[in-house]
Amino acid sequence: MPIINFKVDEEKKKKSEEITRIKGYKSLSEFIREAIDEKINLQKTVDDFLEKNPPFDKDKLVILDFIPDGKYLGIARNEIVIIGDSLGEVMEKLFKKFPESATTIIRKGIEMEHFEILFSLFSAENTKCYHQKEINYKN
Repeated sequence: MPIINFKVDEEKKKKSEEITRIKGYKSLSEFIREAIDEKINLQKTVDDFLEKNPPFDKDKLVILDFIPDGKYLGIARNEIVIIGDSLGEVMEKLFKKFPESATTIIRKGIEMEHFEILFSLFSAENTKCYHQKEINYKN
């Protein structure tokens, strides 16, 4: 097994040793190995999520001419997946049908006031990713 040698300031060393003792790790090395594994697993979770659910890219979005101006459009994976007459209607359907991949709601032909919605339930053991929802677009 390769050895990684690194420096940390005294405060971080003491805090790490305290956590090691409190949590019952056999050694500081065991605690650090587990912390590295958790970081790698979290990054993999985020990378896998973004591969399946890319962030909104307005250049990839195609809004067809037959959709009337004023309609609200729910976007997931850079595709229009919900069309409706009200923001509330589209938001409810979009988040119900596409909770992980929903990225934005736009209004065709009409500028909307910008606001953001962020849902965050974080648990290191059961991490799920969601896009920060943005509702702002002028077409």
